[in-house]
Amino acid sequence: MKNLTTAIYGKAASSDFMSYIGSRLFKSRVPTGTEYPNAAYMVITDVPERTFSERYENYELQFSLFSTKSSSTEIETMYNYLKALYDECSLTIVGSTLVWMRLLSTTGAQVEDWVTPDGTEEIWAIHASFEIYTSLD
Repeated sequence: MKNLTTAIYGKAASSDFMSYIGSRLFKSRVPTGTEYPNAAYMVITDVPERTFSERYENYELQFSLFSTKSSSTEIETMYNYLKALYDECSLTIVGSTLVWMRLLSTTGAQVEDWVTPDGTEEIWAIHASFEIYTSLD
């Protein structure tokens, strides 16, 4: 899974997505107090698949995007950059050959009430799930 993390960050490194969010992409959770906009991703599932002669990994990743702007423009722009970056992309994962990476589903832009140490904040959020299917070398 470490090689997948390296590949996700490597693909994002100099992208429009990373520039737009100020390089605030985190694994699993966004640290408290992090400036907005920001994003986090996590591996939801990792299912190994095997035949008699081949081995595969089937991952589901979820990216969660967050914004505090009053309109949905920022969060929707973030999503468009994310989708352009990862949907049906090429991805170099050490020890594996990418078969595909594709968008599975998206929970549309919605406002969530988050309780923070400073009180309740309204946060725009989009959650996008991607499937990554690899053949193990």
